[in-house]
Amino acid sequence: MEHTTEGTWLGGYVRVDRHGRPVWVIREQHKGKRYTIALAARSEEEAKAQLALFRQDRAGYEKRARAEATEPVYLDDDRLLAFLTWSRDEKENTPTHVHAQKTYLLWWMERLAGIDLRGDLKLSKL
Repeated sequence: MEHTTEGTWLGGYVRVDRHGRPVWVIREQHKGKRYTIALAARSEEEAKAQLALFRQDRAGYEKRARAEATEPVYLDDDRLLAFLTWSRDEKENTPTHVHAQKTYLLWWMERLAGIDLRGDLKLSKL
């Protein structure tokens, strides 16, 4: 995956992902241990809030980040609603497009019911 470094911030550096979005990365060393953690923050303010949590409990934060990265992901009602809301409000897609997205995702929800999209998804299961 190719990305470029955009600059620095209070907790480390900012890179640009393949979609052109900024990714805030905590990069610090504390008591001889080096930490490099990409954040799921959407703004520098959110990144600063995550940095504060990280600095309160570095080991605990790192454990939680690893656990979240391995938690199963399912295409369920909550995830569908969150995506469609983002598509409409943040991405500002047209109502027609959002409706089409909903139609396709409902079709996939039936076929992917109970399948972990991070781990269990195999082409042979489709």
